[in-house]
Amino acid sequence: MSQEEMQMKFKEILLYGYQRGNEEGTLSASDLVQELADKMKDVLWVANTQG
Repeated sequence: MSQEEMQMKFKEILLYGYQRGNEEGTLSASDLVQELADKMKDVLWVANTQG
Protein backbone atom coordinates (compact mmCIF):
# COMPACT_ATOMS: atom_id res chain seq x y z
CA MET A 1 0.00 0.00 0.00
CA SER A 2 1.46 3.32 -1.02
CA GLN A 3 1.80 6.35 1.22
CA GLU A 4 -1.00 8.08 -0.68
CA GLU A 5 -3.33 5.10 -0.30
CA MET A 6 -2.56 4.93 3.42
CA GLN A 7 -3.37 8.63 3.81
CA MET A 8 -6.69 8.16 1.99
CA LYS A 9 -7.62 5.22 4.24
CA PHE A 10 -6.74 7.28 7.31
CA LYS A 11 -8.93 10.14 6.05
CA GLU A 12 -11.79 7.69 5.48
CA ILE A 13 -11.44 6.39 9.04
CA LEU A 14 -11.40 9.93 10.46
CA LEU A 15 -14.49 10.82 8.45
CA TYR A 16 -16.19 7.66 9.72
CA GLY A 17 -15.32 8.69 13.28
CA TYR A 18 -16.71 12.18 12.74
CA GLN A 19 -19.96 10.82 11.31
CA ARG A 20 -20.26 8.10 13.95
CA GLY A 21 -19.67 10.58 16.75
CA ASN A 22 -22.34 12.91 15.43
CA GLU A 23 -25.00 10.29 14.75
CA GLU A 24 -25.12 8.68 18.18
CA GLY A 25 -25.30 10.92 21.23
CA THR A 26 -24.73 8.06 23.67
CA LEU A 27 -21.44 6.88 22.16
CA SER A 28 -18.59 7.45 24.59
CA ALA A 29 -15.29 8.88 23.46
CA SER A 30 -13.54 5.73 24.67
CA ASP A 31 -15.79 3.49 22.56
CA LEU A 32 -15.33 5.69 19.51
CA VAL A 33 -11.55 5.68 19.88
CA GLN A 34 -11.61 1.88 20.23
CA GLU A 35 -13.68 1.54 17.03
CA LEU A 36 -11.28 3.81 15.15
CA ALA A 37 -8.25 1.93 16.49
CA ASP A 38 -9.75 -1.38 15.36
CA LYS A 39 -10.36 0.01 11.87
CA MET A 40 -6.81 1.36 11.68
CA LYS A 41 -5.40 -2.01 12.82
CA ASP A 42 -7.24 -3.66 9.92
CA VAL A 43 -5.78 -1.17 7.44
CA LEU A 44 -2.27 -1.63 8.83
CA TRP A 45 -2.61 -5.41 8.76
CA VAL A 46 -3.58 -5.32 5.09
CA ALA A 47 -0.74 -2.92 4.31
CA ASN A 48 1.81 -5.14 6.07
CA THR A 49 0.65 -8.34 4.40
CA GLN A 50 0.68 -6.82 0.92
CA GLY A 51 4.13 -5.37 1.08
